Amino acid sequence: MRPVPLATLFTAFLIVSLCGFGGGIVWARRITVEQQQWINEEEFADIVSLCQFMPGPNIVGIAVCVGAKLRGVSGAFAAVRRSHSHYPRMSAFVRRAGPNRK
Repeated sequence: MRPVPLATLFTAFLIVSLCGFGGGIVWARRITVEQQQWINEEEFADIVSLCQFMPGPNIVGIAVCVGAKLRGVSGAFAAVRRSHSHYPRMSAFVRRAGPNRK
């Protein structure tokens, strides 16, 4: 499977956040499992179970988990916020921790 572009990952979860008023889990599943086929049904169920256990909004946890699974640390950041370049410390962290580090 080809790497998912970070902009595509960001756009997918932007749609979830805009359309998922009152709960975006259904939209997240529809996009990640049915439309894009980034993960399968079992993986999505595991991610949702983990996110319900963790504190915070489930949809944010789902976005981070799916982003991390697809593209690592960069994908996790992209799923919740595409452009982190105006946060110098975060950008430096992503560059050091990303899969293309040297």
